[in-house]
Amino acid sequence: NNGVIFRNCKTSNKTALIKYCTCPAKNDSSNKKPFRHNYHEEVEAAVNNQILAELNASMVYLSLYCYYGGTSRAMPGCQSFFKKMYNEEQDHAMVFIDYQLLRGGEVKLFPITVPENPDWTDITIALGIALELEKRVKDKLECLYRTAESCQDTQLMDLVTTKFIKDQNESIWELGRLLTRAKRLVDTGGVGRHLFDRELFNYATGKNPAAGPPLYM
Repeated sequence: NNGVIFRNCKTSNKTALIKYCTCPAKNDSSNKKPFRHNYHEEVEAAVNNQILAELNASMVYLSLYCYYGGTSRAMPGCQSFFKKMYNEEQDHAMVFIDYQLLRGGEVKLFPITVPENPDWTDITIALGIALELEKRVKDKLECLYRTAESCQDTQLMDLVTTKFIKDQNESIWELGRLLTRAKRLVDTGGVGRHLFDRELFNYATGKNPAAGPPLYM
């Protein structure tokens, strides 16, 4: 069976053959389950790996949030920014979890890597780590897209391109610019570090920089 179905029909007292092109049958044992339709085990595994990548990223951002929120650091700008990043990664993970459930897949949660005893006193190091993390998540998304494409999972392909790739590119651009500004200001000493944290607070919370954040009043 080459995936082409022929059907007889009457037209002008003659029998015509009409071709109905269908996709080749997909050789995937998981499709034997009545609640799944053309959802490959390869895609299912790739989605679980993407969930892990998003949750791992969120834990790094949560660790950064806790670090800069500590009383001995007291940097509310960095704290607010990394909380925002944490929430975004959690939201992304939930989108893939919901997609997995929608397609009848099994969500598998793997152990998450949490940074141990980090020293992120230098904000440029923290932002550099965050930038590389966003690049790795984007690499995972592109790998997920290729897997979905090879298995003809058009909904997942659309989900990755319309919702996630744009967000990742914007995050990489955003962090790159923040890292550039951080290097300029932090190099000036404690005052520059304070000004950058203040700027980051305004950026993360949407406050008017001219008004000044409440935590700095």
